[in-house]
Amino acid sequence: MSGEQTVIALLNAGNPGAAEAHVRAMLARNPQDSFAHALLAHCRLDQEDRKGALACAREAVGLNPDDWFARRALLQMLMANDKVKEAEPIAQALAADDPDDSHILFSLASARLHKHDYRGAAELMDRAEAAAMGDTHSLLSVARIRLDQWRYSEAEALARQVLQLDATRSDVFLILSECALAQGRADEGYDLALEALRLDPNDKQIYRLLTRARARRSGWLKPFLPGIDWLVDMNRRGLVFLALLSLPLAVVAAAAGVRDYALIQAARAPSLVITLATLGMLVYGAVCYVYALSARMRIRADLRKIALPSSF
Repeated sequence: MSGEQTVIALLNAGNPGAAEAHVRAMLARNPQDSFAHALLAHCRLDQEDRKGALACAREAVGLNPDDWFARRALLQMLMANDKVKEAEPIAQALAADDPDDSHILFSLASARLHKHDYRGAAELMDRAEAAAMGDTHSLLSVARIRLDQWRYSEAEALARQVLQLDATRSDVFLILSECALAQGRADEGYDLALEALRLDPNDKQIYRLLTRARARRSGWLKPFLPGIDWLVDMNRRGLVFLALLSLPLAVVAAAAGVRDYALIQAARAPSLVITLATLGMLVYGAVCYVYALSARMRIRADLRKIALPSSF
């Protein structure tokens, strides 16, 4: 297997770190290899480094403006960075060469949506979906778009087609989990997300989805779901900062309570608005905060049930 084929196989297997190591070796041998720079862009994108991916794609096209793979990579990285206006002419030129490439059609459809040309976008999306049949990556791309469009039944059906072709991809179970949650099937959504985490135990997005799914299994938490969803997207620094910010609110609540008590003692009508409002905010925040943190331990316990070594 050639170096390029090895990199593509590793990317398809969901191992962008190992793929990047191979690409770096290729570039060490030939720093002017535009194809390798384009592959590196895909490695960076799969590791959620969108800006780095775009820089690699730009370098690939700069080395060889006629390299179709490099131009296609640049199109994908531009779309990933929401640079739709810059991406559209590239997509149009590539579509002229290959009108049946589903990824290019997706990009053109997104550009049409950006221009509020919904009819044109729908036509391109249908063409892209037809071209994607049998291709796991293309099918997943369509499923993600359908998910973003809130067309959960269609997204779920597409993801299940991918599942029949490849049952080892965590992103398939991730999409199925989100569809299940969106359609009110919290238990199923949790189990699907747990399977996704078993396949990719280091994916933080899956961990966040598991927390959301677990919260939706408890009916009494329904009023707290917006706060929990907001908290689980925070990193550790954000959680610590939020805890520190709650201290002044606690001081305000305590001061308002003391003031109201003094007014009651003086036989005067207390103004309970500030006291009740701050206490309500503190209680709401505390419930969300404690649940978001305790969910980690609960998920660990569930992971042990399926004999998955914990990586958190």
